[in-house]
Amino acid sequence: PGLYELTLTPASWNNSIAAGGSLSIDFNATSVGLPNAGEITSELFFAADPNAAMVSPESEPAGDSLELVEPVVSPQPAEPIEPEPTEAVVEQAPAESAQGVALQVSLGDSWSGTYSGTLELTNTSSVAWPAGWSASFISADPLKQTSNLTLEQQLLADGSYAVTVSAASWAADQPLAAGASVSSYFQASGELAGRSSEELFSSSSLVSSEVAETPAAEPTQEPVNEPIAESAPEPTPEPAAESSAEVIEEPAQTPVPEEPLEAPLEQMPTIEPDQPATSDGMRVVGYFEEWGIYSRDFTVADVQAADLTHLNYSFFDVKANGDVTLFDSYAATEKRFSSDEQVSRTFSAAEWAGLEASRREGYGSSGDFTLTTAADGAVTVQAVPMDWNTPGALAGNLRQLELLKALNPELNLGIALGGWTLSDEFSLALGDAAGREAFTSNVIDTLEQYSFITTVDFDWEYPGGGGAAGNAVSADDGANFEATLQLLRQKLDGLGQSNGQNYEISIATAGGADKLANLNLAGIDPYVDFYNVMAYDFHGGWESSTGHQAAMTGDAGGYDVLTAIDQFDQAGIDRSKVVLGAPAYTRAWGDVAAGDDYGYGESGAASSASGSFEAGNYDYKDILTGVQDGSYTLLWDDEAKAAYAYNADALIWSSMETTATIAGKASYVEEAGLGGMMFWALSNDASGDQSLIGAASDVLMGQATAQQVADRAPGFDQVIGGDGAFALTDFTGLA
Repeated sequence: PGLYELTLTPASWNNSIAAGGSLSIDFNATSVGLPNAGEITSELFFAADPNAAMVSPESEPAGDSLELVEPVVSPQPAEPIEPEPTEAVVEQAPAESAQGVALQVSLGDSWSGTYSGTLELTNTSSVAWPAGWSASFISADPLKQTSNLTLEQQLLADGSYAVTVSAASWAADQPLAAGASVSSYFQASGELAGRSSEELFSSSSLVSSEVAETPAAEPTQEPVNEPIAESAPEPTPEPAAESSAEVIEEPAQTPVPEEPLEAPLEQMPTIEPDQPATSDGMRVVGYFEEWGIYSRDFTVADVQAADLTHLNYSFFDVKANGDVTLFDSYAATEKRFSSDEQVSRTFSAAEWAGLEASRREGYGSSGDFTLTTAADGAVTVQAVPMDWNTPGALAGNLRQLELLKALNPELNLGIALGGWTLSDEFSLALGDAAGREAFTSNVIDTLEQYSFITTVDFDWEYPGGGGAAGNAVSADDGANFEATLQLLRQKLDGLGQSNGQNYEISIATAGGADKLANLNLAGIDPYVDFYNVMAYDFHGGWESSTGHQAAMTGDAGGYDVLTAIDQFDQAGIDRSKVVLGAPAYTRAWGDVAAGDDYGYGESGAASSASGSFEAGNYDYKDILTGVQDGSYTLLWDDEAKAAYAYNADALIWSSMETTATIAGKASYVEEAGLGGMMFWALSNDASGDQSLIGAASDVLMGQATAQQVADRAPGFDQVIGGDGAFALTDFTGLA
């Protein structure tokens, strides 16, 4: 009694151990009676000699112990390397397989025994493939998942995998026209270094005798992709391979709690909210990327809560059946953060004394925080790390957000639904009354589970079309969205009456007239508290010449801030509900000649600008460093009212915001009567007095004048057009 017998079977991608070889396994276990610290010896842990008790199997076919490849959280690929085409086999169901398909594989990034890329299947025949088509090829490594294709695979006797892909569930009833292509992001288990696509993928026809006696893998769930870092481009839908994305690093160790994460949240101390930080109802909204804790090394502890009124967690997934689910459950609810990664807040002696006594006592008695008092009386309240001795307890990013809320009660926390990649099933989920009922009930369940969240932010990209290829779309999306929000508003009001919370609905909208036309602004407006207008991505690497991604005015195609705001005016939306979005990342091109205006309007390629984490996109803070060290020339386009930077040596052109342009946009927001500013995304921003979010907050909350904030920025080296000077009136004069 009280003892456990363990049987270990290999993972599907590591199903053999060579003679004399070894395999190291990291584990966590729940213990009873063992010490909480110090070295644990084998004698303490094992009831018997583990080597004596171990039983090794006789030689068996590798397939006998094959585990189904489970879908995992996945990134959208980094900019792929030059693709290498191979041939594949296509089945035109129900007919026998036939040639007439080309498979093009673009390899992307790799991390922790995983690599990613893009598969593109092209119907090279002269006739359409009927609905139900599938294509087969050989992969050297098992695929973990695909984004826009349904995946099945079998382990072959030689250790390779027979892969069969078919249309995603929402496109299963659609033929693939002659000459048409379908592309899909994929993730595979294996090491990429030194291996080409020709080595990894083969078009050899499958023969039944080649397949080992092992059950076929079940189709993977449809689809699970890393949400991108920003919205889709406005002028034309951006190809998936160019969508800006952050690659998630798969955690090297993913300890699994013994119980599902369904236990009630830990009770935070009862605290009264601080006075709202808003000035005349102004909002400063920021988005926290779930995946930022990996390669970006940006945690909740790095959030400058004092600069924000609203913080949205990106992204929750919306399924066709109305489910609202976590995307990366490890990052969201399981990961344990170290002591120096814990959220904290320092109160001056006066601020500490001004807090309600119950709040001060709550911090000290809850067990979630430690208090440290400095010589000047300032008190730092820091969260306590969570260990692995409490299975089922909330951990990860969401626990950190819960603690951040406890430290900053005035901060509104939200869940962002969808995003560029996870909007694929939105239309299906809201397409009928039963789906809307299920979806809204699941939203309420999520808010009840995570009671510190009070804002529901819809980032559906986009109702009526214009999002990623393969997204479900309906002409009724706008009307269905209205019906959904009406129902959700009723349920949120009921929830608020029962628990005393004030719940908000926000919509992250496009800035282009083409997409806003399908949103049904007039219909949804009665149920929406505010709109986060993505007034960026107006131009980017999907185009072959440089252009401003977030200009104020003057764009020949109408892709600028003024045109975006005008769409809301025409729909009769109260301007105080319109929050102007700004990017903390850049759009960049390489191989750009200087021309007459430091590369503006010149031809170039996003793939030739390496980017911070993906080709064609730099973090603002990285381009700022280049401006500060003199490698980039900083320019102001006084016609478009937009800044940009040019590196004459590297031939890189990049759009850019500075604290001066953000001070100008914040001044425009105030003058025009808008409702605040929004930023994508927190991890792209600089810190200190060069922070774009801090700049907007200081202006909108009255902490500094717009001119004081503008003066923090590096000066412009050149001014193009206009009156030859940068001034805040360049912005306020447009209101």
